Amino acid sequence: MTIPRRPGDKGYQRPETISDLHRPPGAPRPREIKSQQAQLESAHRHGTNKSVKWPMSYKTGQREKPEER
Repeated sequence: MTIPRRPGDKGYQRPETISDLHRPPGAPRPREIKSQQAQLESAHRHGTNKSVKWPMSYKTGQREKPEER
């Protein structure tokens, strides 16, 4: 795989490194299940108003979240 020429490089080709490649080698890794579950359990459910702001007392655990309808 060759690196495309960049304007102003004056003909110098940088050596190819792993960071130059778009994707890492090997099989794709599965997504993190915990983060997906946390997103589904968050206050911002799919199709709800995204402008809902939870008070800090809910975030720190001093108050319980209200039950969903």
